[in-house]
Amino acid sequence: MDKLIGQFEKNSREEIRVQLREFKGHQLLDIRIFYFTADGGEPKPSPKGISMSIKLLPQLQEALLEGERVLKEEGLMSPEGVVSTEDQAQEGSDK
Repeated sequence: MDKLIGQFEKNSREEIRVQLREFKGHQLLDIRIFYFTADGGEPKPSPKGISMSIKLLPQLQEALLEGERVLKEEGLMSPEGVVSTEDQAQEGSDK
């Protein structure tokens, strides 16, 4: 059972997908980079990503919330969650 939870563009050639997957009877949360092929077909999964037990989701959530807190504290993200313009410009150069 594979269930797509969410996806978003990383750059013009890649997207990040978050999926619920089952492997050998274990429920996994898979966060993986998918790349677009030249033929324009369905994006393909890359080896870049992680698969982890769904039991670890609370620790991942805690780490991400701490990352958000640090970014805001450092002035790299606004209180509303908007990334600074400088980081957005660098992100655009990846495309």
